[in-house]
Amino acid sequence: MASMDRGLHGPLVPQPDVYIPSPDQGFDFDAVKDLVIWDQFGNRKRFHTLYQETKTIIIFVRHFLCYVCKEYVEDLAKIPRDYLQEAKVRLVVIGCAPHTYIREFRQETRFPHEFYCDPDRDLHKALGLRLDGTHGKASPHVKSSVISGVLQSTWRAVKSMHYQGDMMQQGGQFIVGPGKKLHYAWRDRNSQDHTSVNQLLAEAGVQQINLPNDPRIIQV
Repeated sequence: MASMDRGLHGPLVPQPDVYIPSPDQGFDFDAVKDLVIWDQFGNRKRFHTLYQETKTIIIFVRHFLCYVCKEYVEDLAKIPRDYLQEAKVRLVVIGCAPHTYIREFRQETRFPHEFYCDPDRDLHKALGLRLDGTHGKASPHVKSSVISGVLQSTWRAVKSMHYQGDMMQQGGQFIVGPGKKLHYAWRDRNSQDHTSVNQLLAEAGVQQINLPNDPRIIQV
């Protein structure tokens, strides 16, 4: 029997019965290691190469027109490279849009770190990331109100004239590696349920930042 979920502005829609791990449940390394992600140039990469040699913070975001994700990634962009290098930690963001939209999204967010896409959402599904349109509130990284945020997203959509990822897909955050080591796992239950930037840094053993006043923040 299919369940029913309500999107932010849409009607009830049927959802398939799928197993959704709890937010802090584990990470099936064998199920995901050979799944393919894409960089902004259309090059393929096996997922396990992101963490097989180093500890890696991996952040899954929603569609690229989502103002919540844009503002979250804007704060992730403020993490200095040398903080990560000193801790020997890699930072990666993965979206669910076609790879052709990565460059524009990175320019909008000024994100200088690694960015990939999982356009068919095979990786999202294998990791049990939720598929529903629930909209959350109270993220410390979201500065816009719902009204101004939706207007921004709508304007960006009008300019693009294309959907940039599944609007029902939720994200998640993981810290893994090197090899089959899981340090942290969180699956977003709604659009603003993501782990705060400084909590992720603390979990990964990286120096935390002051938002927005850290003098070592790289402005790109």
